[in-house]
Amino acid sequence: MIKGEYLKNTDTMELLIGEKLAKFLGVDVGDKVVITLSQAKTGTLSQEMFRVSGIFKMKNKEMDTNMAFINLKKGQEIMAIGDNFHEIVIKFKNKQDLLNPPTDLLNEYSLNDNQFLSLKKLVPAIDAGIQFTNYSLYIG
Repeated sequence: MIKGEYLKNTDTMELLIGEKLAKFLGVDVGDKVVITLSQAKTGTLSQEMFRVSGIFKMKNKEMDTNMAFINLKKGQEIMAIGDNFHEIVIKFKNKQDLLNPPTDLLNEYSLNDNQFLSLKKLVPAIDAGIQFTNYSLYIG
């Protein structure tokens, strides 16, 4: 967090936004932003107004430019998914698993129309950066 506060553990209308996205939109902490989401099952558009509670910087252009966070309960309500989830993040102890998750995890979490994506598939620029670094180290 570079400015403001993290989300509170409630269903309030708070929004965390990446630094570059905040600059692009011309918003700051305390400003209001309208978020438009597509409901998961019907595709119907939902709009809600949120107040920017904090601005983050992850030192990753894609995340700082394209990501915003809202409280879980409010997101579930807007997307009309009840107590279900749209996305789950897994933290690995072994860094190699981050780029190439074990097959048993891929199989377990890819059931019932779910999709399990590794970080390199989710954010291809990360994989490209790692490959470039490895190539540079090989030359040096």
